[in-house]
Amino acid sequence: MTDAFSIVAMVKTVNILTSLPKNRYKILLTVCPPAPSKEAEKARKSLTEVGLPLFKTNIGRLAAFQRSALEGVPVNKVKDARAQQAWADYTAVGKEIWHGRPQ
Repeated sequence: MTDAFSIVAMVKTVNILTSLPKNRYKILLTVCPPAPSKEAEKARKSLTEVGLPLFKTNIGRLAAFQRSALEGVPVNKVKDARAQQAWADYTAVGKEIWHGRPQ
């Protein structure tokens, strides 16, 4: 379940974003809980329904990110079974940005 502070912040942000040109930004869903949770899917659906652009990739909620911060290294350098998945999520976002850039 998403905490109340996150929801309030998201609503305020959405109110600002709806006034901006949609070709100037995309929303990246982060700290997404793993299956069977449907929270990220619900958030994506809600944001899409109000017409906000989103990246196709979500960033999962993985302990590897906290370990990365504590160790002061990129997540792909962390000794954690899910570190490569964490790295793959951000790599996928990078590819979306790269392929969507103006030529």
